[in-house]
Amino acid sequence: MARENLLAHWQSEIEVASLNTISRSPYQKDYDAIVDVWVGDNQARFALEYERTLKSARQYERIRAALSAERQIGCFLYLTAGVEVLVHLVHELETVPSTVAFASAGDFGERLLDTRVITARRPASASFRELLR
Repeated sequence: MARENLLAHWQSEIEVASLNTISRSPYQKDYDAIVDVWVGDNQARFALEYERTLKSARQYERIRAALSAERQIGCFLYLTAGVEVLVHLVHELETVPSTVAFASAGDFGERLLDTRVITARRPASASFRELLR
């Protein structure tokens, strides 16, 4: 994203976790990253999560609660290595009221904001850039 002049700011997982320990208004979850990108002349923020393996039902229950309670981030992007994990995530997180988008990490690496993403709220895929507008 930096090479394509899309990246405005990146907070790593360590920075997010550190901020959450001292902040009076912490994020609801220690996200893998908080990312600010340029969408045209405007900045958009999203939380980035990379799901390597599936978690337990109890862990997804906690994740759903955290994403539903989040007030500082309005969009979440979950990247996965495989389609099996992606499909399971869509099912697990479909009730989260915020925008949660899902895509393969490989596609995102190639297409960045133009990656076609799946959401539980939209029947057809859209580009991630469209969701951020």
